[in-house]
Amino acid sequence: MVQNKSVIFNEVPVGEPVVGKTLKVVTEEFNLDQNIPEGSAIVKTLTLSLDPYQRGRMRPEEIKSYVPAFSIGKPIDNAGVARVIKSNSADLKENDLVYGALPFSEYAVISSKGFSNVTNSPASPQTLVGALGMPGRTAFASLEALVELKKGEAIFVSAASGAVGALVVQISKLKGLKVLASAGSDEKVKFCKEIGADHAFNYKTSDTREEIKKFGPINIFYDNVGGSTLEAVLDTIEDFGRIIACGAISQYNATEAYGIKNTFQIVAKKLTIKGFIVFYLQNQPSKNPEFSGKTIEDEFLAIMPKLVTDGSIKVKEHVYDGLDSTPVAFNDLLKGNNFGKVVIKLE
Repeated sequence: MVQNKSVIFNEVPVGEPVVGKTLKVVTEEFNLDQNIPEGSAIVKTLTLSLDPYQRGRMRPEEIKSYVPAFSIGKPIDNAGVARVIKSNSADLKENDLVYGALPFSEYAVISSKGFSNVTNSPASPQTLVGALGMPGRTAFASLEALVELKKGEAIFVSAASGAVGALVVQISKLKGLKVLASAGSDEKVKFCKEIGADHAFNYKTSDTREEIKKFGPINIFYDNVGGSTLEAVLDTIEDFGRIIACGAISQYNATEAYGIKNTFQIVAKKLTIKGFIVFYLQNQPSKNPEFSGKTIEDEFLAIMPKLVTDGSIKVKEHVYDGLDSTPVAFNDLLKGNNFGKVVIKLE
């Protein structure tokens, strides 16, 4: 028997999650010598990803959405990397590293189905759950599937220093676009410029409408925040503009949604707005002629690891140590107190 620490979903929050109440850290015994079903393995968790979408899972289970709600009293889960310490699967052996959806626990029994063997990856576990994980796939797949990136056009990226936004900035620059970026601190603004943004501004101290007007015509908006930023873009984006709706982090803790007042601009400007769920896009056919007959996921796996490992795409990770840090780390993420992709490092 070993002590197995976990982060459980303790209660549905109203507004901002409460540290020590919404999520709780508990410890139970775990039997490393237990018999496990065929096709499964016992793993020790190395790294876990925290992402804003998890806030939407902190709801009553009877409220349906695109992803299941967390269960009260059970560990939360998300993408992670773990080491196999016992296997009853032909696909996995002891000491293999695996990537997939893991409970926020030090030890777990997993099915080999749905997990990728990443033992030979040159990337760190932190990067495997970030730029080469769900956030990386989100940025890559949405830009590939939902909008044509035309060289010389301009894209505005909100939350541009975040896990997804920073990758959107860099992919857009590699495609020859001009990039306007917004972030929540002067330090983050500096980072956006370092990764290629042509101009970046602090949305807390600048007027978004004025910044867009100064930058020049915006053809594409990559929306990670919603709310007043989206409202400002509707007033300032060019006719026939394209908007990718990735997230709305400004609204996740709100007890009352921000009321956007200028939605008629969608009609007047002939705008296209596309929302998406990355797990749906991954299996769509690639539009890249070099990947004819293959999926966007195939294209991602062929392109992104090379760009990350050779430094063409830079990554920034905000690492929190240990499961005990999870409640604070999650609130930091929702408030924008993090700087880079938030990961929980267990080992």
